[in-house]
Formats: sequence, structure tokens, C-alpha cells
Amino acid sequence: MYENSPKSEKIDCLSSGKLYPSKMTLKLSINKKAFDVMVSGEKTEEFRDESKWIMSRLKKDYDFVQFTNGYGDERPVFVAKFLGYTTGDVNKKYSNGLSVEGNKIIIKLGEIVEKRNLKI
Repeated sequence: MYENSPKSEKIDCLSSGKLYPSKMTLKLSINKKAFDVMVSGEKTEEFRDESKWIMSRLKKDYDFVQFTNGYGDERPVFVAKFLGYTTGDVNKKYSNGLSVEGNKIIIKLGEIVEKRNLKI
């Protein structure tokens, strides 16, 4: 469950002293189960099937990844540092029942630098 939080939690994360947002942010939508285990810190990678779309996005040099769950201005959002990606076989199970299997693109995530519209 989520609630609207009028102010987002931002963390100074760049050596230049700037706060997120950066122009180099990969924006991805994810389902609720994935969102919940990622925002909690349990899941520190995002897994995607290889496609022309995701590969075209990963050609850029990102600083952050913004994850959303749902649609509209009130949807939950978090932003994490982008640490690169690789490909490989995955067989992961998480505490909320989410499981990911197969050959995937593995997007590696660092610290969460912003959270918005989360239910506490």
C-alpha cells in the first residue's frame, strides 16, 4: 500500500553537490512485487528480457534509474544510482514471492537517492 507524500526524500548523491534529478536517468516501470522488494533494499538488481527497446536505452551512460509503479502523479517512485548492466542466467526468489528465472539483462543498482509517494 502507498500513500501520497507531498515532499520527496532527496539525498545529496553527487560529488558536485547537485541533487537528483540528472539528465541521464533511465526511466522504468515495474510491478508492485518488484517495486516493494527493491525499495526495501532486498532486491538490488532489475532484470529485463533482452529486447531492441531495452538495449537501445542501455547504450547511454546513465547516472540514475527511476522506477515507478503504476500511473499518474500519485504513483510511487524511487530513484537509485545506476551501476551498469550485464547479462546472465538468473534464478532468484524474494521474500514476497517474486521469482525471476532465465537469461536476463541485469541492471545493477546502487544506493536509493530519492523516494516519493511511498506508504510508510
